[in-house]
Amino acid sequence: MSAPGWVAWLKHPDALVAAGLLLVFGLSRALAARRGLEFNMDILPYGYQFLDPMLLREELLRSLWYQHSQPPLFNLFLGMVLKVAPGTGKTLFLWAFRLMGALLTVACYGMGREFGLRRGWAAAATLLAVLSPAALLYEHWLFYTYPTALLVCVCGWFGARFARTGSAVDGVVLFGAMACLIGTRSVFHPVWFVGLAGLLMGTMPALRRRVVVCGAVPLALVLGLFAKNLVLFGEFGSSSWLGMSLAKVATTGLTEQEWERLRALPDYPGILDVQTFENAREYEAFVTPWEPRGVRALDAFEKSEGFWHDGRFIAFFNLNHGQVIESAHRFGEAARWVVAREPAGLLRSIERSLIVFFKPASEYLFVAQTPGRIRDYERWWNLLVHGKVGEHTFIKRDVGLVYDRRGDDWSNIGFLIPVLVLLGLAAGPWLLVAAWRSGRRLEPAEVGMVLLSATLWWVVALGVVLEVGENNRFRYMIEPANMVLAVAFVGALLRRRVQGTGAGRVERAGAEPRDPRR
Repeated sequence: MSAPGWVAWLKHPDALVAAGLLLVFGLSRALAARRGLEFNMDILPYGYQFLDPMLLREELLRSLWYQHSQPPLFNLFLGMVLKVAPGTGKTLFLWAFRLMGALLTVACYGMGREFGLRRGWAAAATLLAVLSPAALLYEHWLFYTYPTALLVCVCGWFGARFARTGSAVDGVVLFGAMACLIGTRSVFHPVWFVGLAGLLMGTMPALRRRVVVCGAVPLALVLGLFAKNLVLFGEFGSSSWLGMSLAKVATTGLTEQEWERLRALPDYPGILDVQTFENAREYEAFVTPWEPRGVRALDAFEKSEGFWHDGRFIAFFNLNHGQVIESAHRFGEAARWVVAREPAGLLRSIERSLIVFFKPASEYLFVAQTPGRIRDYERWWNLLVHGKVGEHTFIKRDVGLVYDRRGDDWSNIGFLIPVLVLLGLAAGPWLLVAAWRSGRRLEPAEVGMVLLSATLWWVVALGVVLEVGENNRFRYMIEPANMVLAVAFVGALLRRRVQGTGAGRVERAGAEPRDPRR
């Protein structure tokens, strides 16, 4: 683009609004830093999802090749920073996450505009997404939750852009972001990728060829990852932990009486007496002994770092050990055995998952440990935006943070959070049905909303069924995008009511028509 072209673009009202939002974002982070909010990377040496930091520095590519416990992209990011940054890399990690926050701000605003919101409403939805206590806390925590939230927003933004422009660049960004999601979080899967691509081809027939062209390479890369794990480990997936997750959900809701009945049965799986996500040494009695392969990422039971306790060094354990694979299979079999005999326990676990899912995402252990300099801000935000009136999930005591067991019922959720989630879930089906009843095709803005709504359905379903206890962290992956989608969907409903049309057509609110060259 020529210099005058750049000047004209920078003078565009959307560019000016985006610049203003970035200024607010920067000021908010500066204020948070003044209040003492620091970047928390304590989880790096012991995080279950992370490879040994020593291996990330010294054997990055070899260790990633033999990683079966998690998709590789976030560990690749960790390793690259640790290789180039002096010391712990804390400063570089901090600014990398700050950059993600700035990109999240732009993506939320761009998505709102593509979904048909006026500039003011798109800016308001963006501020709700990026100024929340959860956004502040997850942006200051070294984990893949915040990058995942950014990628979901990029998918929402470029899903609508690609539907509108048909541009190969927009298509590559869309499908590239989808592939990165699968490469970062095991909850995303090629089935989700193919399903969204099929939905896009079904709603925009003119783009079918372009969808195939733009999505082929990203999908091939994803399938290559899965195929690699199949060849090396017999696992066609991005994570070998599914069986342990199923066992956790199947057993968390069991009562003492139900446990007693199960343990009295002759075919009771003894592996259930060992905690899930534990040192692989604990599972040796229940699996075939692991044959070392000469790969430290697979053969070492413990990582190189740890802590001292009572004069004894205790190393953090390695959940990428090869023995974990068969152990997870045994846990999966045990989970099915439990559910067949005590299904009520599974229902209670799912209920608890829903309760935690609807708590504010800032009420999660690892971000709650962050110094409580924004606790007052969090309290007011939760009251006014989330409808949360109960105690914080984690209470500060003399001994530190203590989990508040009073928070294990429905009275402790944010009562506006289910409304937000339900609006996001309803957007896709409502728009599809409205278009079908009126006998017309979806507009590009509607296609983008439908695609994002389908992603919300995927994450909500798996985030509730496959986890119990960390569900509000799972929900934060979709929270910023959900906020923008909910505002856009409400705007679409109100416009339809005012216009008195049965088509449910989503147009940009206001007098000005959409400029197709934007």
